[in-house]
Amino acid sequence: MLERTTLSTPCLPRIALTTFALAVLGPHWTFAQVDLASHLPETSMSGLSEVLDSAMTGADSIQLRDIVEKEYEGRRIVAAAPKKLQLGGRATYRKEQDIERDDAELGDRLSYSLSLSKALYHWGALKANREIGELNLEIQELSTFETYRILALDVRRQYLQIVVSKRDVELKQKTLDVRNNRLDLERRRLETGNASAVEVYNLELQSNAADLDLLRSENTLQDQVDTLARLVSIDTGSIIEKLPSEVPVPVTLDSSQIDSLTVLFEQGVTSNVSIDQSRKSIDLFQKDLHIARQRNKPKLGVSVGITQFELAETGRNRAEEIFFGGVTITWNIFDSGSTKGSIVSAAARIEQMKHQFESAKSNYLFDLQRAQNLLGLNRRILERDEVALSRARELVEEVRSQISAGIATESSLDNSIISLASQEVRTNRSRSDYHNALANMTSLLGLDPFAQEFIERRTQERSLPIKSK
Repeated sequence: MLERTTLSTPCLPRIALTTFALAVLGPHWTFAQVDLASHLPETSMSGLSEVLDSAMTGADSIQLRDIVEKEYEGRRIVAAAPKKLQLGGRATYRKEQDIERDDAELGDRLSYSLSLSKALYHWGALKANREIGELNLEIQELSTFETYRILALDVRRQYLQIVVSKRDVELKQKTLDVRNNRLDLERRRLETGNASAVEVYNLELQSNAADLDLLRSENTLQDQVDTLARLVSIDTGSIIEKLPSEVPVPVTLDSSQIDSLTVLFEQGVTSNVSIDQSRKSIDLFQKDLHIARQRNKPKLGVSVGITQFELAETGRNRAEEIFFGGVTITWNIFDSGSTKGSIVSAAARIEQMKHQFESAKSNYLFDLQRAQNLLGLNRRILERDEVALSRARELVEEVRSQISAGIATESSLDNSIISLASQEVRTNRSRSDYHNALANMTSLLGLDPFAQEFIERRTQERSLPIKSK
């Protein structure tokens, strides 16, 4: 198995933040762990955990990351090679004849050379080159961790969207049934002369519109299921059979709890992938700059070997083997400004990465603030929609009572049932929006337990401590 570099503390999988935050934040950490991670949608929705599990192992994006990391593992090995022993040789066999000699016969000639060499001192350039290979691999590993995080969020969002669409289809079917029942009643009344043709015509238009709405919703639902199944590499039946009837009512955080999440923002900076990648890119280009500065300095190496020369000093065949050993000095004395250009370029890249590093920190904190605001907004919207849903249900019962008392008409009941169905869809969508906002907040803080489980598992399976350098 190939040796792997253990990531340094800032770029360890974000699961390491758990241990650190527990020691630093005390009671705040317990709060965040309970009210964020334990209230993610998969804790209350049937089927979602299975879909997430399948996504983390079978999604194309994860498999692609495996291939990319293998590429950079190879690059790491190549970058470390110049510092190690190099064994090389050559051999030549040919038929030859000395045409200047009358008695010369066609003979065999074998010559060979075998040498073992090692670079001794390159002013730290070879070590820097090896470390660049390791940093490139670590940056790619961070990209893989981010793929896990984004994939978990995307799967949750799509699954919630499917549950909302499924409920929408059911309620649109109920609306269609109400419209058709009302249309049948009015048609019978028209036959007895108790209804107008215009009223029946209007009801026919409403029924037709409801039927078309149902068809569109069914198509949307099937498209969403197909898209998610393709993403996570499972069949559509496995998704549909475990779908819950509706989005569960989340246990929401109050405004003070949401505000208190700010205490975790700065700690999240130490685990954010974009920030870690920018930090490592700075280290990488600093090593690149160091290499550029050594290009015009003499390099020292050593070699030993064995060879057989083709000719002796007298021009005759020589069969003796010669052992040799010595020191090699190479020196690129003048390169027409190539080294200077490399230094300028590497220094500029360092400044560019420093700017990106600061931007990454600023953008991350900005994203956290937006996520916090959105979580608070969705909480308030959800509270109002839950109240509206309860009121819509009460209204249906009130209208039924009024019909029994002769106060309301059947059309009033139909309208209240349709209004209830519409409110149920809006409320389910608001629940979905809140679940997504909570999941996004949890994920940005590096506290998504599902993604972290697979990140930690991947690190344990693929990473080995590197031997002494």
